[in-house]
Formats: sequence, structure tokens, C-alpha cells
Amino acid sequence: MAFGGLVAVANFSLRLAPGELVALIGPNGAGKSTVFNCLTGVYRPTEGSIYLNGRDITGWSPHRVAKAGIARTFQNIRLFRDLDVLDNVRIAAHLRQKATLGEAILRLPRSWREERRITDESNALLELVGLAHRARQRARTLPYGEQRRLEIARALATRPVLLLLDEPAAGMNPQETDELTQLIRMIQEKFDLTVILIEHDMRLVMHIAPRIVVLDYGQTIAEGSPAEIQSNPRVIQAYLGEEAAV
Repeated sequence: MAFGGLVAVANFSLRLAPGELVALIGPNGAGKSTVFNCLTGVYRPTEGSIYLNGRDITGWSPHRVAKAGIARTFQNIRLFRDLDVLDNVRIAAHLRQKATLGEAILRLPRSWREERRITDESNALLELVGLAHRARQRARTLPYGEQRRLEIARALATRPVLLLLDEPAAGMNPQETDELTQLIRMIQEKFDLTVILIEHDMRLVMHIAPRIVVLDYGQTIAEGSPAEIQSNPRVIQAYLGEEAAV
């Protein structure tokens, strides 16, 4: 992915097995969020292709990518801040609605049934992430850690096969991070999800990710298990500088 003369991501390649969790790490500006933006249709990569279950989705718009089965959270929380917690999730769940606009306007039976289903599913997701008691509270009034959980619930409401988590532990204290780690593990198993995680909290990454990919200046410099990444000289150099690697 290039922006004029600046190459943000170069020769990046990643293959994911169903149900796998992979962490994508690297220093600030390494190109991690750019990868997410390419995968979700925010950017069209200047070279290369993106495949989901064998289907080429390169250059698809974000709503088509979401409908194909890729959902994400954001580094900077992007909730519908003035809507209540339940409606934040309900909006995402409408992605899978089968009733037509005409049926909704006329309040036909299928539309009513789908609205009930969407509400029930949304409430169940809020229960899952520990926010059922906040359902009618405005999203902007939630504590920071709960806003992060709401973003995850909203992403899950689209019924993804691939979930992209962009720094979900940012701004959390150690207890909140531990609870988030348990939540990610639980939803991955419950929904049979494939997950890519961008995270700067190395404690979380080392505890949760069997495979780690490291980016630096837009290029993959290492890939392997947590033990392999922790001892890799190129990774140490990227994070701590030349002297630390000597």
C-alpha cells in the first residue's frame, strides 16, 4: 500500500487458517492499521490481492467486506456515541436482515419477526460482554473499558468469520486487560472465529497469540511463536534500537 512516494506496507503476505488467532505487532507507524484498512476496504491496495475463503475481495467497499464476513474494532473508538448501547449493536445486526425496506415501512410480519430476532440477539451479545445492565444507557457515557467491549459486541453482531481487533486493550488497566484476554478467548471459541489482533500490550499478546507477525517500516521482519519472537534480534532492534540488539 503506497501513498504517493510513501510505501506504508510492502510485500506483506499472511495466510490464516480457520479458527486461528494471529497477533500483528510492531512499533508505531509500522503499517499495522494500514493492513487492517486494506483488509476492510477502507483502502484499495496499490498492489496485491486479498482473498476470503477463496474469493477475491480486493477493492470491495467496506459494507461489502462486512457482509462477506470481516468485522473490526478501531484503535480510536468509533461508537454511535449518542445512541444507546443496545441500538449500537442492533444497527450492526441489521447487516444480516432479510426483510426489505418495503416490508419494514409497511410493518409486515417478516419485518416484525426480524426486528425481534435482532433485539434478542443484540441483548444476548450485551450479556456476553457484560453490558446487559447498560443497554439503555447512551454509549458516550460508558467507562472507557466498557466502550471497548461494546465495540466488540457490535462487531460480533455482523456475524463475522474474521474479526480484526485494533488495539483493544489501549488505555486499559491491568485488571481490564486480563478480563479482555479472557473475553477474546471466549468469543473466539464460542463463535468459531478467526482473529487478527493488533496490540502494543505485549503481556496480552504473549498470553493469547500462538502466532505473532512483526511489522517494521511496512515490512514483515519476523514471524513465529511468542518464544521465538521474544528472542528474535531483529524484533529487539525494531523496538529498542541498534544498541539493544548488539
